[in-house]
Amino acid sequence: RNSILQKALEGGLQQTNTDGTFFALNDALKEKDFTTNELVTAISVAWNVYGRDDALLYVAQKQGRVLLNKGGVGVAAAIAANKNLPPYFPYKSLEFTDGKNGDEGGVSILRNGKANKLTTLIYKFSAHGLSHGHYDKLNYNLYDKGNEILSDYGAVRFIGVEQKYGGRYLPETKSYAAQTIAHNTLVADETSHFGAKESVAENFHADKVYSNIKNKAVQVVIAKDDNAYKGIAMKRGVYLIDLPDGQKLVADIFNAASAAEHQYDLPFHYNGDLIWSSLKYKAFTDKQEVLGKKNGYQHLWKEAEAAVTDSLVQMTLLNNRTYYTISSLMQGEGMVYFTRLGANDPNFNLRREPAMILRKKAADALFVSITEIHGSFDPINEFSAGAYASVKSIKILQQDAGYTVAEILLNNKKLVIAQHNNSADEKKAHTAAGFSWAGPVGVFYDGKKLN
Repeated sequence: RNSILQKALEGGLQQTNTDGTFFALNDALKEKDFTTNELVTAISVAWNVYGRDDALLYVAQKQGRVLLNKGGVGVAAAIAANKNLPPYFPYKSLEFTDGKNGDEGGVSILRNGKANKLTTLIYKFSAHGLSHGHYDKLNYNLYDKGNEILSDYGAVRFIGVEQKYGGRYLPETKSYAAQTIAHNTLVADETSHFGAKESVAENFHADKVYSNIKNKAVQVVIAKDDNAYKGIAMKRGVYLIDLPDGQKLVADIFNAASAAEHQYDLPFHYNGDLIWSSLKYKAFTDKQEVLGKKNGYQHLWKEAEAAVTDSLVQMTLLNNRTYYTISSLMQGEGMVYFTRLGANDPNFNLRREPAMILRKKAADALFVSITEIHGSFDPINEFSAGAYASVKSIKILQQDAGYTVAEILLNNKKLVIAQHNNSADEKKAHTAAGFSWAGPVGVFYDGKKLN
């Protein structure tokens, strides 16, 4: 079947972080990594059936054991004889399709760098996933330098821990982790996609509109979903950009369109210490309330809030000696909430994880966000370098049915992202907001085209 088992093994390994842990897609257990027995067996079998593959030696060495078969002997011999084992697994950018015919959306993994400097962006626009599926259409997560920066909860389960209800899935998996608010994607009216009904969600999938992951400077995937909410069309373009000066950033253009007004919430679930925010927020230090009553909102404590109008909302995080700044344009009036997981959790089943949530009421909404990777912190020598964000402003140069054009001022240089909202033709010429390009997207930095 065209080496289907070999593809499954490679696909599974490509869906891991640099420390070997699997990405938290759907009901994944974040503690699981590629040293699990299933992967030990798979590598030994693959070595026997498909032949030598030195890319597997890094993983096999980390596993520290092999299956007692011909393939396992071959793996062990290769490790013993090879003095120059791969220093890291050869992670790469790639795209997976979903459905038996490969036409039910998918998952795109965008990568830049290697080894301990690898940046990975996971964009999920797949089918649902049966009883293990989460209501998270157009969700993305960010890893950098081996750390999960913009996170996904995975499942609420202490597997193998008898004291936690025998190690089974806990009720909070359904009441929180599977709900849309637990993910980095759009929530309408404090409800989850498809009303959090598996029987409905299984009938639909998101669709990829366009992707190009071959250009190191600009990797882009655009996907859409018209079924998660009745009467709301969602489209999200995510970009992993490597600027000429070496700075890496994620650009996110999220459009929601409807004939009726809705309350839109866009969460950023993050790992790290909040270092700075541009907001003049009110912190609830004496008494806290839950953010909502159901659909996962009942598990979020509201720690702080801020009212904003036509503002650039910024938040800087510190995660394991690297700074990360999220900058989001809030057009018109809106609210920003800082939340903490753990409300209505009397058995302490949930991790106490933070989030920043943007809220806007409108029929049509456009969220443009930039996540910068910048600077470093040295706790030994007690200094920081490059700790301040370079994003100074975000402007919308054009927004209509045909085009979305955003201008991001990075210190004194302009980054412009021009996105056609209808065509995926890579040869079609476009002009919008004074910029001309061919194909669905044009990305310009300091007056020069990057893609």
